[in-house]
Amino acid sequence: MKTIFVIGNGFDLAHDLKTSYGHFLDSIDNSKFESNDLLFILKHARNTGNWSDIEYFYFTLLKNCDNIEGYLNDNFGVLVDDYSSQRLDKDFNEIKTILEEYLDNEQKSLKLIDEYSIIFTTFNNEDTLILDFNYTDTIYKYLNGKSSGIKHIKIHGELNEIENPIIFGFAADNNQSKMLSDKNDEYLMKNIKKLCYLRTDNELKLKDMLNNSRCEEIDVFILGHSCGVSDKLILHELFNHKFVKNITIFHYNGWEGFLKTAINIDRIIDDYSKNNPEEKAFHKLNNYDLSTSMIQKDSDELQRLVFNGFTSGIITRHNEKYSRDIGFVSSFM
Repeated sequence: MKTIFVIGNGFDLAHDLKTSYGHFLDSIDNSKFESNDLLFILKHARNTGNWSDIEYFYFTLLKNCDNIEGYLNDNFGVLVDDYSSQRLDKDFNEIKTILEEYLDNEQKSLKLIDEYSIIFTTFNNEDTLILDFNYTDTIYKYLNGKSSGIKHIKIHGELNEIENPIIFGFAADNNQSKMLSDKNDEYLMKNIKKLCYLRTDNELKLKDMLNNSRCEEIDVFILGHSCGVSDKLILHELFNHKFVKNITIFHYNGWEGFLKTAINIDRIIDDYSKNNPEEKAFHKLNNYDLSTSMIQKDSDELQRLVFNGFTSGIITRHNEKYSRDIGFVSSFM
């Protein structure tokens, strides 16, 4: 039995790190909005509040590259002159630099939460993978001094790391990629995630974990990831994989938060396009009663008791299954 933890920005927010899109925009000096047209546009289109929404908005601008000025004026009342795909790419890369500097400073205020320390101390064997979509070093802090067997993939890169630079863009599917590629403009493709993933072997490491499941059973736990469409390429492959048996959401904001993530998972899994019933995968998602709320830095004692009760059950099942699996393998040695 193997375990994959999917870590998203909500995990950093649970530690009271100011890593939301709104936090980032609020931190930017006004002079940046004057010198960077895309920042100015994002400021005026702020009804899009999640990182995945912003990345999709970026893709929308790419789609409308032939008339970005008209699109922005018609939809947001924003006037920008002579806005080319090259300028869009330049502005986007500058935002990545500003974002990296902001997050590097923000992560310095991290304080670990005991309840998560227990989880990552327990799931510390080679059959555990942490699929980390965050740029920050939060998970590294939890793994400090733990077993070297645990696998940790920073799928979107990490701050200030040349060999694994941050990936900030859009996860275009084949049809979307073809639509952009047919425009014959390289600046439209430079921040498309499937191309950016080629910079490292992170995606190959994930595929290796999925395709070499010794006992053909993988449990997936989602902590702080909204499962928005901007990460659909990686998550589609994960959720639909034949070895993945259960998907459990650690939600935020009760049923409404759970439902929002479940809707996104339904969209990513996309059972509607599958003709073979055996390929359908949404049934893997555990219901609300089989999930729990994410613990926050300021959670009260009752919330911590509920969380600990839930996770202790997961830990018990993990230990029992792991012991059985080790015994099964040993019997053939």
